[in-house]
Amino acid sequence: MSQENLSDISFEERNQNEGLVAENSVINNSEIKSSNENDGCTEDMSPSEIIEETVTEMERNSNGEMQSVDEITILDPNHPLMIRFQKQLFEHLTKQREKYELESATLKDQLNKSKDKREEIGVRLYERQQELASLQAQLEDLMEQLSEKSLTNERTLYEIEEHRKIANKLRDTSTEESKEENPSGELDLSIQNIGNIESELKEIFLVEQDVIHMQANIEKLNAIVCSKKAKEEELFNDTILQEKDFIKKLKVV
Repeated sequence: MSQENLSDISFEERNQNEGLVAENSVINNSEIKSSNENDGCTEDMSPSEIIEETVTEMERNSNGEMQSVDEITILDPNHPLMIRFQKQLFEHLTKQREKYELESATLKDQLNKSKDKREEIGVRLYERQQELASLQAQLEDLMEQLSEKSLTNERTLYEIEEHRKIANKLRDTSTEESKEENPSGELDLSIQNIGNIESELKEIFLVEQDVIHMQANIEKLNAIVCSKKAKEEELFNDTILQEKDFIKKLKVV
């Protein structure tokens, strides 16, 4: 081959190499410019947007054509895109952690308050139950006393009736005898019988007053017991509803 042909070949190769260098320089400058533009754009991006941008940029080759996913090369941890992604991801996770910690602290505080309130309601409920048990015991005692008074009243009325019958018989007998022996004795006997009847009526009146008083006390205690039971049921229902609402809030969170 002649020297002239060799010089032509060398000149052509040199031109080709210079063209490749210029082309690579243009590509590198465009990549640097794109990277600098992305630095400003990704500062406000979420981690998901940065991942999408990173994958898109990784899928491009040096000629601007899309590569397949199998041809993508894993970026180095010190790569600018990875550094931005890691920074944004760290900030995002930090915010999420702070948010969850705040919500957890709030729920714990609500749970503690609910426990304290439930304990307070339990103490109040126990006190009401003790009061109710005491009132029921008093009611049972009054019922027993009333039963005894009723029996005493019946027995007294029966005795009075028997005495009245005996008095009537004696009066009839004494009246006949008085008519025969002493006419003035009839008046004395009548006065005595009237006094006995008045005494018996006073005893009956006192017994009836005791019975009425006992019945009034029993009705009063019954009203108190019913009121206590109603308040106790209302307090218990309120406690159940509050616990259900709190459990629903926990499930929603």
